[in-house]
Amino acid sequence: MSAKSKVLVVDDEPFNREIMQDILEPEYEVSYVASGQECLDIVDKLQPGLILLDISMPGMSGYEVCKRLKNESDSRDIPITFVSALDTLAERLAGYEVGGDDYITKPFEAKELINKVNIAIKIREAQKSLKEQADFATSTAMNAISNSGELGTVLQFLGQSFSCDDHESLTQLTIDSMLSYGLRTTVQLRSGKTVITKSSDGSLNPLESTVMTRLCQEDRIIDMGQRTIINYPHISVLIKGMPMDDAEKYGRIKDNIALLVEGANARIKAIDVQLNLDRQRNGLVRMVESTQNTLERVATKYEQNKIKSMGILAELVSNVEKSFSWLGLSEDQENQFMRMVNKSIQETIDLYHDGLEIDAGVSEVMSEVENIMNEFDI
Repeated sequence: MSAKSKVLVVDDEPFNREIMQDILEPEYEVSYVASGQECLDIVDKLQPGLILLDISMPGMSGYEVCKRLKNESDSRDIPITFVSALDTLAERLAGYEVGGDDYITKPFEAKELINKVNIAIKIREAQKSLKEQADFATSTAMNAISNSGELGTVLQFLGQSFSCDDHESLTQLTIDSMLSYGLRTTVQLRSGKTVITKSSDGSLNPLESTVMTRLCQEDRIIDMGQRTIINYPHISVLIKGMPMDDAEKYGRIKDNIALLVEGANARIKAIDVQLNLDRQRNGLVRMVESTQNTLERVATKYEQNKIKSMGILAELVSNVEKSFSWLGLSEDQENQFMRMVNKSIQETIDLYHDGLEIDAGVSEVMSEVENIMNEFDI
């Protein structure tokens, strides 16, 4: 039986610690401390899979504790979920800026806490399994940069973007291009009702996704320490781990990535136009096919009615001629009767000639439909 994942609860209120312990103990190995300093003292030894961190604590706030944990190599990868009674954007941004991964508002439901913890643990496990691959990809990418140059990555992206015919492939290409700079990123693509958010880490940080969604309409470039968000109307790119110790490289990478994101935004608009044209074309195809089927039914029905009409007239003349022998009509009466019959026959023939004009019109429409079908290769 596999060992339970470890969860460390940091809260100065005994009641809060007991509640979280009661909720989580059936599934997790729960430890708890009452202050930020105790958390810092025990974290290296405990190595929890998740830290549930209260923000408002005496002595050291949850923000300061998180900042210090994220600055240490042994603890920086441990996911931290803030637990707070405050739910403003400013509070969430403050938590995100110091490296938080998620946010739970007090009071919370037991189901919400379990779900948040489950997601955080799964993300941690996925990140561990991907770390080797990410390190290898980063090493390979840095070698590629030294050979082709940073601007070459942008040009390569712009060229490859024309092969992306859908939003998913363009999102992945953007992430791959960021990896060429050795940078971890999260990309959010927006097109109408479609919103795609993907991370180079393979797992999406819930707080990260929330912050990107709320900031996508703000400034073009937003700097938050080692993290930078570049916003365009249809795409936002969050860059993690910017080279803060090298100002020249920092500025150069930011400029190049801004150019790349601008190109991605233009490609999204082009994809949207093409998808709209495809929808219009499909609608036209359906309309043409429906019109063609309808006209074929009309032409068939008209031909059937024409044959029936001629048969009815022939039968009428035959019946009239046969009736003369037993009706006992005078010659004048027979002539008058035949005049009536001939008049009706002539009117029917006139209708038939009108039908020929309709037939010609139908044939003309059918020809136009066939031309359209051929033009669209339907």
